[in-house]
Amino acid sequence: MRLFSFSSLLVAFAVGCIDDKPEDIDDPGVEDADADADDTGAADADADADDTGMGPDDTGMDDTGEPRDPDADGDGISDEDEGNGEIDTDEDGTPDSEDDDSDGDGISDADEGSGDTDGDGAGDWVDTDSDDDGIPDADEGSGDTDGDGAGDWVDTDSDGDGIDDSTEGAGDSDGDGISDYVDTDSDGDGINDADEGSEDTDEDGDADYVDTDSDGDGIGDSDE
Repeated sequence: MRLFSFSSLLVAFAVGCIDDKPEDIDDPGVEDADADADDTGAADADADADDTGMGPDDTGMDDTGEPRDPDADGDGISDEDEGNGEIDTDEDGTPDSEDDDSDGDGISDADEGSGDTDGDGAGDWVDTDSDDDGIPDADEGSGDTDGDGAGDWVDTDSDGDGIDDSTEGAGDSDGDGISDYVDTDSDGDGINDADEGSEDTDEDGDADYVDTDSDGDGIGDSDE
């Protein structure tokens, strides 16, 4: 009968103990990290075996342990377009790809979208004057004064009076607290800007829509 030496038994015992040790899957000559980190007896299904939410392809922004989310802040604009964390347009310390208001104008990137309304090469979400009317988006806001479906920040005629915002400007001719570009009666004479128009009837340098005596006859438009 064959006798086993004590040393042979020790070797067999040791081999049995290391069966659950990491295998050298990628053959670099070094054992790989434990393929069964949760000790279920089977290799883990994902690369985030220890359930930290930080798999090898996870940016840490969504903590899913899954490959990087192509739109980390969920604004409908891809991280690639937003600079993949390398650009911070409004310099608020949050990169555009994680910032829901990249240009800090008070209008969300999701609302502004990835278009380029004024064709200046800067997408609306990073353009502080998206329609290039000379009035900052932050002042125009996300409302839709004339209800035409275009927010004021991308509407070149926000009050729909036929006179461009760039012509009317952000001033307040009649002092009623409403800027001319969204005031349908900028001079408060009771006649709509749409009716008065941008002509200068009496050639005094004031367009009719802001001239309280458009024909220069000494009688206020509100009386005529």
